[in-house]
Amino acid sequence: MRKKFGRFDLFFFICVFVISAALYAAKFFLTKSDGTLLVVTVDNSLYGKYDLSKNQTIKIKKDGHIKNVVKIKDGYAYMKEADCPDKLCVHMKKISQVNETIVCLPNQVILTIEKK
Repeated sequence: MRKKFGRFDLFFFICVFVISAALYAAKFFLTKSDGTLLVVTVDNSLYGKYDLSKNQTIKIKKDGHIKNVVKIKDGYAYMKEADCPDKLCVHMKKISQVNETIVCLPNQVILTIEKK
């Protein structure tokens, strides 16, 4: 014998959905904050920290060759060029929020946004 859904079951599922949506929206809108620093690490070592308020181009050299080119413009950072074969890092979106990252695995370059 199958039990049918009643009014209480429908009410319960609607309440769970509304509460879940509200919690997700609160997390999404309340936890975002603009970063002020771009932290660049190469081979798990700090390569440099750069101010996001200054437009600049950073050429990341490894073994005497330019491996990646990072661009900071209008408070955003992005990977402009890379000599890796897949170039996935070049196609990632611009970052500006705290804890956002861009990773170039073949060259072991990680860009991370932080607060001062």
